[in-house]
Amino acid sequence: MKRKDGNPNRPNVTEAELKLFYEACDAIRDIEPVLSVRGYAYRIGGMATYDEDGNVIDGIRLHGDICTKEPPAPGEDPINTESIQRYILKGRRIGRLSYDAIIDNTRPTTSGGGGWTSRASAISYADNARKNMIADYSLDIWTLQKKFVEVLSEKLALEPIVKRPCERWEVDLSTCKGFSSESLLYRKAREAIMRNVPTVFLILTDLDRPGKNMADSIERNIRTPVAMLCRKLRRPMPDITFIRIGLTEEQANSFDEVTLRPCKLSEKPHYRNYTPWCAEVDFCSSAHIEAIVEDAITAQLDMDIYAETLAQEEADKAWFEENG
Repeated sequence: MKRKDGNPNRPNVTEAELKLFYEACDAIRDIEPVLSVRGYAYRIGGMATYDEDGNVIDGIRLHGDICTKEPPAPGEDPINTESIQRYILKGRRIGRLSYDAIIDNTRPTTSGGGGWTSRASAISYADNARKNMIADYSLDIWTLQKKFVEVLSEKLALEPIVKRPCERWEVDLSTCKGFSSESLLYRKAREAIMRNVPTVFLILTDLDRPGKNMADSIERNIRTPVAMLCRKLRRPMPDITFIRIGLTEEQANSFDEVTLRPCKLSEKPHYRNYTPWCAEVDFCSSAHIEAIVEDAITAQLDMDIYAETLAQEEADKAWFEENG
């Protein structure tokens, strides 16, 4: 039987398939307690096994088809991606999957703020704030390094993962959502001029021609307004560096969960940034994504200066305790 659009109806998902699907979700959560829905789709698809010729042998099935993270042909979607998303949602609604296991920061809520409920609560807050300030006190890592480092990431779905190493090393993160808006890059250009220290932009994209084009676009669309603003404000050109930190072919080959695929047939070797073998950074485990970003950030650090910063932090904490 065919649907109205002429395509054949797919068999219903069986209870046995759902049981194995949710057990796979449990196994994923044992390794990565929180992931985006898209992350689950990639991990489920990554459980498929292949023979030497690249044919799918086994894996998690929905509708009788093995879920894969690789498209069956260039330009096509991976098999069962939409079904994976649908049954993750169902699992949350029936209590099979925890709502807290899914990351979704795409719809933020802004607080309206408010005043103190009483003078006593304000006094208590001030006392606790002092204690917490001493316990959490830290010096800015990058002030003594005399440089500013920022990560620009292609994927919104990866923002909660990329944010972890950025927060550890006090580095700003901007999610470009593909090719970035002119407004965001103009803001980055203006900030680079005003901060008066060298700026390093670390760019994380897919391993494909669009990802490399995106990195080039970011550099071009920051450098152009920088030059324009410097002429207008009569300021010297700032020292700006752009580094595409991944996904690289070397990284993809070193990660077991990543499978390289041929580029789209529409792309030709003479095209700028032609990339014959491609992979999405989403294929990487959270641990590998964090490692890519953290390694790139720490490569910008002078560790001797960093050690001096930590020593000064401890001295400052001791002073606060003695003079509180």
